[in-house]
Amino acid sequence: MNTVSEKVLFRKVFVDNLKYYFEDKKVEGYVYLTSDQEMPKADEYIEDYLHILKNPDGVLKNPDKTYYLLVDRSEYESDDLAELEKHLFDWAEDEYHNGNYEIVDVEDAKDSTLTFQFNSDELVRLIKGLETAVEYAVLDEAMTEFLKQKLKIAFNKLHGDYAKARDEFVSAKYVRVRFGLYNDENDPVYDGWYKPQDGRWNGWLQPYVDEKTFKQICKDIIPTKTNNVSEEHLYSKENLGDEDEWLHEFANQKPNKDGYYDVAHGICWCSEED
Repeated sequence: MNTVSEKVLFRKVFVDNLKYYFEDKKVEGYVYLTSDQEMPKADEYIEDYLHILKNPDGVLKNPDKTYYLLVDRSEYESDDLAELEKHLFDWAEDEYHNGNYEIVDVEDAKDSTLTFQFNSDELVRLIKGLETAVEYAVLDEAMTEFLKQKLKIAFNKLHGDYAKARDEFVSAKYVRVRFGLYNDENDPVYDGWYKPQDGRWNGWLQPYVDEKTFKQICKDIIPTKTNNVSEEHLYSKENLGDEDEWLHEFANQKPNKDGYYDVAHGICWCSEED
C-alpha cells in the first residue's frame, strides 16, 4: 500500500550578511530553513544552509545571470530562481525531505522569528483551534501540515513556556474525576480524568489515569496466575493465559500523547457522582 510522506516545509529567507566560504566575504542570497533551524547569525557561512546565491561577485561565469547554485561540484546559473530551487531540492531529497515539500516565502529575516513568537496563552488557543479544525475536517492536509510546522517553530521559541502551554492544553481537554467499580464498599476508588467529548460507553465512564494510578489498577484488577514472577513478566501472555489476552493488551499499553493511560477497555467504571 502506498503511503504519503509527511510534508516538510522550508522557510525561504533573503540574507545579505553571511560569508561565502570560498571568498570569505559577505554575500547575498536565499537560505532555506527547516522548522527546527534558527535564523543564521551575521558572519556565519552560507554554506552551512541550503542556499542559492544572488549576484555573487567573481563567481558567475555568465555575468548576465542573477542566481548561482553549487551542489556536488555541479554549477547552475539562471535568472529563474525557481529553476535553481528545483535543482537544489532534487539534490536535497532523502537527506532533507522525501519528495513531499513546500517552500514558504518569508519577506525578511525578522519575519522568520517574529511571526512565530507566541506567548503560552496564544499557543494554547492555537493548538485548540488546530485540533478542532482537524477533527471537523475544516482544514485540508496541506494546511494542517503548514500549521503543525508553525507550532514546532513556536515551541522552539517558547522553551520554558512550552511545559505551561502543554499543561494548560491537557487540562482543557480532561475533567478530573474519582471513579471505581463500586461493586461493594471495599472496592478501591481512583483519581483520574475523562474527556467529555468522548461520551460514555454503554453508559459507563471512560477514564484516563497517570502512570502511578495505572499500575495500581493493574495490580487491583488483573489476576496473575503464578507467584514469584518478575515484574517484567507479570502481565505476559504466558502468565495471564490465552483466555485473558485483552488483559495482556490492557496492562502493556503505552500512554497516549498527553501521558495518560486509557483504562476504559469495556470495564464498567462508575464515577463517584453516578
